[in-house]
Amino acid sequence: MNDGLIEKQRFFDRLSHRWHDENTLADHEWELLHKVLPASELSRGGRILDLGGGTGRLAESLVGVYPLYCLILDLSRGMLEEGARHFTHPAVRRLQADARRLPFSDESIRYIFCFRSFPHFEQKEEVLRESRRVLVSGGSFVILHSCSREEINNFHSSQSAVIASDHLPPLSRFRRWGTALKWIPKRLENGPGGFVVHYLKP
Repeated sequence: MNDGLIEKQRFFDRLSHRWHDENTLADHEWELLHKVLPASELSRGGRILDLGGGTGRLAESLVGVYPLYCLILDLSRGMLEEGARHFTHPAVRRLQADARRLPFSDESIRYIFCFRSFPHFEQKEEVLRESRRVLVSGGSFVILHSCSREEINNFHSSQSAVIASDHLPPLSRFRRWGTALKWIPKRLENGPGGFVVHYLKP
């Protein structure tokens, strides 16, 4: 692990003790999620990977509502341990790993969510490539934020130097990445109501 990743891991470890209480899933975020993947789709079930999932708030909201097996992956051991103190369930598993090297076999995941997490990944195209590898054919990769790209980037710029440059790229770059990696672009949106990238794997 390079020095930058180690520093970022330690940064989020330090925040982990209060992260769970301060980062709930708001009603408008739940509604936005269902606009991207409606209940009829999630009811199909399968394995969902919460990439950069922190303490696992997304998994908490999904388990018990849909027949999903939720894998929460994060670089921060502190985040994963804090989440496990608040919520355990037989359909939830927590793993510490780098998003660029996913510890899963090819075509083993139905849904991948990056909920408020994608700006923090290094080598973002590599994350997209590795995510495509583990998705089943017809599987969904979703980046979801409840505010605009500009708001997110401005917020990160005002924070610690560790995450000050953790920005969301413009949609034009996601279009280029989608073409290069042979994703099907289902939805690419940026505005006051949120930022959404939804790719399908052919």
